[in-house]
Amino acid sequence: NTAASIASFENTRSKVQAALEILTETAGDKASLLASLQGKRSFTPDDFGKKAQSIEHILQAVYDILSAKTGIEDCKSNLARLHVSKDMLQPWLALDEPMNFKGTACTAAFIGSFAGLRHAEDIEKLVPDAYVEIVSAAKTRTNVFILCDKTHKEQTFSVLRDNGFFLPTDPSDKTPAEQVVEIDTKITALEQEIEAYTQKIISFDGLQKDLEFAIDYLSMRADKYQALSKLGMTNHTFVLSGYIPKK
Repeated sequence: NTAASIASFENTRSKVQAALEILTETAGDKASLLASLQGKRSFTPDDFGKKAQSIEHILQAVYDILSAKTGIEDCKSNLARLHVSKDMLQPWLALDEPMNFKGTACTAAFIGSFAGLRHAEDIEKLVPDAYVEIVSAAKTRTNVFILCDKTHKEQTFSVLRDNGFFLPTDPSDKTPAEQVVEIDTKITALEQEIEAYTQKIISFDGLQKDLEFAIDYLSMRADKYQALSKLGMTNHTFVLSGYIPKK
């Protein structure tokens, strides 16, 4: 099945090309990247044979480079999510209680937000028997901590909700400051992981020529099967079509 073989060689060649680009970008060898785009290079039969014997070793390096690059991208995605989470916690840093704090034996607590800018006096008018603390306020959102007698819990929450109050979707059992410390620890670990992956890629610096050879080698193999696909063959005969110069 020449079509499957051609597809396999071309797929592997694409991976080698990607690995060379990653190595060039990370280790910095623009000459190698340009050379890889200039077509097949010349090799003596002996050199070609020796390098062909090491193709599996070269391909293993390719897979290691691609794997390290995938690891870097995964870490960067996780870093982006962590930074978003950290930014979302910034307005809550003045809160000394965990986000899921519900109150004490005698009190009920409501930690949440109103859309838009609200003042403590306005909220106190809604729930005059409750303690209202503005944790942070901006034009788009006001974050609050409200405490009331437990006997007034349902009534207080109903009034707050009817006036646009909403609870956080996934409240933590840690204070916002504690959450930020945890996030910073995870960010540091991911940054170290990215550096380790980067050094893994850089460790292959010097392999650029071998990767260039692998690109040529796989191109030649694909070309070979491409040519075979154009031949009509049986076990004993083949048909070759083409042109010869007129005598």
